[in-house]
Amino acid sequence: MANTGTRDSSLEMLVGDSGWVSHRENGIYYSFDATKCMFSWGNLSEKLRMAHLDCTDEVVVDLFAGIGYFALPFLVRYYMIAFL
Repeated sequence: MANTGTRDSSLEMLVGDSGWVSHRENGIYYSFDATKCMFSWGNLSEKLRMAHLDCTDEVVVDLFAGIGYFALPFLVRYYMIAFL
């Protein structure tokens, strides 16, 4: 945990001057500045589990969503069911 009381990135840039990265997971592209926020590989099984929950007629709230790696799978699955 950082001095700010939050889980902040401690990435140190060794080459280049931009921390922007893109990552594809489960068909979703995430783009974020890795020097400013964190991305957890460890939550993959939980993200997959959450993405397959049936949320038909439900209100889904992802407080403190960050880059949305729990909320985006819900939205993608809803779009695929409702519009395809």
